[in-house]
Amino acid sequence: MARTPLITVALVIFTTAVAGCSSAGNDRIAHQTTQSVSAHLVRGETTQTQVRALYGDPIKVSFTSGGNQVWEYEFTKMHATASDFIPFENLFRSDAKGRRKSLVIYFNKQNIVENYAFSSSSVKVHQGLTP
Repeated sequence: MARTPLITVALVIFTTAVAGCSSAGNDRIAHQTTQSVSAHLVRGETTQTQVRALYGDPIKVSFTSGGNQVWEYEFTKMHATASDFIPFENLFRSDAKGRRKSLVIYFNKQNIVENYAFSSSSVKVHQGLTP
């Protein structure tokens, strides 16, 4: 009989460790701020090669109608909320909250940074049968 509570506690600790946190995207922008990005990216000076060395390969590359490249970087880190660890409630709903960072860089025809935008915002995800 004494083993059942011990096994239950071990299972809860394991589940908490596994399901407690998740991340997706380019981890090179995970710790960036508006100030650090501004220090690295200088409009009219920073090249594509330098950007790739700083942040790696973009998650998305697109082109403007004029043929200029736009590179996009994204990183999201989510944490499970306390309600996910309530027995039986987590069978019907799941909540997570976290932070999403996005960096979009616009290059001119000479592959030099012409403009960029960095954002960091709070995000919340809710899944399940209950609102």
